[in-house]
Amino acid sequence: MSQIDKLLAVADSEVGYLEKRSNAQLDEKTANAGSGNFTKYWCDLKPSYQGLAWCYCFVSWCLRRAGVGEDVAPNHYDCDAGMNWYKARGQFHATPQRGDLIYFGVPGDAQHVGIVRDVRSTRVYTYEGNTSGGSTMIANGGSVAAKDYALNYAKILGYGRPNYEEDEMSEIIKTLAAKSGKTEAAVIDGLAVLLKHVNLTEEAWEKDGARYLLDEGLITSPRVGNEPVEFGELGVILRNLAGRCGK
Repeated sequence: MSQIDKLLAVADSEVGYLEKRSNAQLDEKTANAGSGNFTKYWCDLKPSYQGLAWCYCFVSWCLRRAGVGEDVAPNHYDCDAGMNWYKARGQFHATPQRGDLIYFGVPGDAQHVGIVRDVRSTRVYTYEGNTSGGSTMIANGGSVAAKDYALNYAKILGYGRPNYEEDEMSEIIKTLAAKSGKTEAAVIDGLAVLLKHVNLTEEAWEKDGARYLLDEGLITSPRVGNEPVEFGELGVILRNLAGRCGK
């Protein structure tokens, strides 16, 4: 599992967590709910900040739990400081990818941050702390939520991109995306459909599976890079993808 997959799994497991009215029952997901900005995230990372807005603390907490080093994505508790850290390193982008940190606000004033969980067509999907539901920025809500926005939403300032460690599957997806001109999310969707071919014989794959890749535009020829798409290699890809997709 890649660092991005681990990060998104950690964040997903926190959806529904409610901030507390006091410094009690911090590890309980919904108990002692209130508007005091007390959370387990502050307790674990910086207890002296209990009671302050916690969107960036949530992001930093998830990064640490996923094993992402502070040299790759430091703990930040101020959105402007975090955004400027990525800008200074040339790691701030106008278009999103899975695992990016999404910054909201107005020019000159970053007010909120979350984690990009997916990008589909004209929308970006996120995990955020200190927010509430809906498709608008909530910079001081009361929960961890999974949200989504139009890519042209005016309050999106851009995306910080940590230099995550990548696994072999991530490299395969990037190669297919580059070959097809599709987004990585579209490639993952297409490959997920290919799971139905796992039990095909080699002969059936050559007649059906490779044709699917071509028809869907996932590759522009029967070759990826300088090597043919071998049946056995595709089996490895599909088994890895099955684990990612929870099949």
